[in-house]
Amino acid sequence: MQKANTKPHKYANILKKRSVKRTKKAKPRINLPISFTMRAWMYPVIVIAALFLAQSLKLPISNMVFLFVLLLPLGTALQLIAAALAIHISVNTDSEAVQKRTPVSVSFIISNSCPLPFPFIEAEMLLPDERGAKCVPNHVGFTLIPLSGCEIRRAAKFAFRGVYSVGLTRLCIYDCFRMVKLNLNFNRYSDIFVIPRRYELPPKPLSSESEQSTQTVVRQSGQDNTELSDIRAYINGDSLKSIHWKLSSKSQDLIVKDFSRNTGNSVYIICDLEPHYRNDPDAQLRKPLPEYEDIIDNLNSDLVVEKCLAAALRELRALNTVNLLWFELSKDGAVPVSCTMTSTADLEACFRRFASAPLVETDKQSHKLASLIPAADGSSLIFVTSCIDSIAVEDYTMLAAANRSLGAKTVELMYCIDESLYLQDPEAEREQGSRLHKLSSGMELTLN
Repeated sequence: MQKANTKPHKYANILKKRSVKRTKKAKPRINLPISFTMRAWMYPVIVIAALFLAQSLKLPISNMVFLFVLLLPLGTALQLIAAALAIHISVNTDSEAVQKRTPVSVSFIISNSCPLPFPFIEAEMLLPDERGAKCVPNHVGFTLIPLSGCEIRRAAKFAFRGVYSVGLTRLCIYDCFRMVKLNLNFNRYSDIFVIPRRYELPPKPLSSESEQSTQTVVRQSGQDNTELSDIRAYINGDSLKSIHWKLSSKSQDLIVKDFSRNTGNSVYIICDLEPHYRNDPDAQLRKPLPEYEDIIDNLNSDLVVEKCLAAALRELRALNTVNLLWFELSKDGAVPVSCTMTSTADLEACFRRFASAPLVETDKQSHKLASLIPAADGSSLIFVTSCIDSIAVEDYTMLAAANRSLGAKTVELMYCIDESLYLQDPEAEREQGSRLHKLSSGMELTLN
């Protein structure tokens, strides 16, 4: 099983401090793919007309017009060569990481460093589509005057977590008569990390007297949570109770008390990132609305990731050691990944990798990940999924019974569903309730 990199990442405090990502100005590789437009047929007509005019009038001005027409291709060639050498671009974003559905400003700066104008330019930019599901080409036309520049600003908004590349793919530059086109391939991009929502779950109540006494013994055998071991900068997700107000008032940043020693139980959070609807739509109990059919797995995976992060934060606040398990894609296929956390700082270090974890075409992910966990021996298990089809219900029931027999302290299932994305079907809703009731008889059940 791969271990997630727990080295602090530059995204760790992104919600507290907005950073600006700027790409360096770039010149395209001088490759001149020149093509003729539908207007190119006009040039022979213009030549014939200019020749007829010069022969019929026999005036100096008519001869000058004919000479101008003859030299027009040379002027066009010089203009397009100047464009390849003198046009520069840069792509800027006002933030390199944003929460999903939050607009981020993207600016494209195109500059002209030569004394020639370029009246007809068309840019192909890569921006999110109307639903914010993926980046698609967008076209915009503009003009560059001599020794100046143009800034095109767009607001990008993404509906799903992940890493997206926005940028400028190419420029199409036309001559003054729009008869010849020059394609300049820039392929300059900026990556935007779209993070999932962050929220907190209420702390779990102590379910029994035996559990309460065990928890008390564990806390007493380790470090008292009132004993301060260190101080550090505030990280998003830290409790307000841990803020050191006296030191914070003397500095411009929030300072929190850090209790480095974790004295709780071991908790395993198993994340199911399988595209269930895409793999087997007929097996799914609830049918999505038609407009969400092609993206329902992405929406569900976001819910699963957000619930996993909330569950990890809840367990860390309870002084438990959290082991987060999920599947990732590699050159060898799907591989299991684990990340061990003992503090909110560890959660932030693991955040970017897990938050951008893609859907993985591997079935029975919960079952496979659970098989990698060592003997429970008092540990707790949390399964997070968006699917409770008939096979999944049997699997989770079996996994709960097996792990309890191996000494698991608690087994919890977190079911993620957004009812607004699905068709209203009373019969399916009753069947969903029946399956949830069956699951609750063998494990703790947490809904949205």
